[in-house]
Amino acid sequence: MSLAGTSDLQVNNWKAVAAGALWGRIDRFRVAGTAEFNGFNKDIRAHRIRPLADWTRDLFPAIEMTKVVPWSGLRPMMPSMLPI
Repeated sequence: MSLAGTSDLQVNNWKAVAAGALWGRIDRFRVAGTAEFNGFNKDIRAHRIRPLADWTRDLFPAIEMTKVVPWSGLRPMMPSMLPI
């Protein structure tokens, strides 16, 4: 898969509950797909990141995966998981 000349790309996989996006910079691909009720705890758990990395590797085998940087943030949401 060639991304040459691509400035914006978005991929959604609702079955895997994951999404990926490439914005502007060709050397970074952002993958997101988990949400959980965890208070103010931003700990990153390997068992939550692994499926996202596997999904990315399966769908985009040409993407270099040696620089994976897990990140966690706080997103206020309702019990329905809709954002506030």
